[in-house]
Amino acid sequence: MIHNNEKLRPCPMLENPQLLPKMVAQSGAHSTDLEAPESAEHLCEKCKAYAACWKPEAEKLWAEEKHNG
Repeated sequence: MIHNNEKLRPCPMLENPQLLPKMVAQSGAHSTDLEAPESAEHLCEKCKAYAACWKPEAEKLWAEEKHNG
């Protein structure tokens, strides 16, 4: 499943943390960790800073690749 047109940001958890909770809700998935259950929203909240830092770098690299390719 492609979440954006940049192949350098494919992950619905790490690079697109707004997507995984939607996918979980649509599928009815739930945590199977009995000792430390965690919602998709809580898990993805931890990834937002990473995603925000990576996005401009990935966009720059993707633009360079398209320009040079």
